[in-house]
Amino acid sequence: MDDFPRTYAKEFEPIMPDSDLTEQANTAIGELAAHGFVVATGVQPSQVEQLRRMAGQDHIREYCPNDVVRFGDDLEGWMHKGRHLVGIYAVHGVQSVPERNIRDVPAYAVGMVAYGWYGPQPNQAIPEADITTAYRNSKDGGFLARLRRRESEGHFSLGIHLGEMVTGLALRDGIAPGRLSLETYASNKANRLYDAMRYHSPDDVVPQPVERLTLKEVGEVVPNPIDDEPPKVRYDAEKGHNVVRDWRLFKRYQPDVT
Repeated sequence: MDDFPRTYAKEFEPIMPDSDLTEQANTAIGELAAHGFVVATGVQPSQVEQLRRMAGQDHIREYCPNDVVRFGDDLEGWMHKGRHLVGIYAVHGVQSVPERNIRDVPAYAVGMVAYGWYGPQPNQAIPEADITTAYRNSKDGGFLARLRRRESEGHFSLGIHLGEMVTGLALRDGIAPGRLSLETYASNKANRLYDAMRYHSPDDVVPQPVERLTLKEVGEVVPNPIDDEPPKVRYDAEKGHNVVRDWRLFKRYQPDVT
């Protein structure tokens, strides 16, 4: 685990295709560049405020409230755990970047619009899967993906490309596929993305009932695929926050499972 970054990145260096990555990750780099995005690893000092703003967006706080803490006052503590941050950056003022020019894109010409990471942390339900992964797309990222999508092409979004980059970089680093995992909630629509990224719940791992904090209003229904009767949001006086019943899911990277 000593090979994981624990400090700020020394420089902004976009990742080029054919960097000993998976076929899916190389494809992601090319498709992102064709829409004016590049990928780089590490926490860039120039992007910390952007990272913090994204972590505070409601759709991220709903399912990942700890990001506000991770990238707030505890950023250096979070990095010290050994975290390989992967960021997708929009290149300002361009609709596409020729692949040969990806490496030349400077830090001052980009803004982070999506982020993910991988690092040492055993899965609660799959201890042998000891490398955790995470994926977040910002509102700006979603907007720019739609804006830069061409009429002649199908669906283009940052989520699947971020997933392929995080997984591809982890595999390049020599991490065995079965060690990669993530934890999420049944009501999270991102589960469709995780399925596409080939993260699945093992047959012997069952969902765990939980009551999580939520930003939704009291009485609002929050459907999930497990409960026959969708639970409603209630106020928990002890926690001083609105909560809702949900299910914690534990998924492992299983590229051979369809």
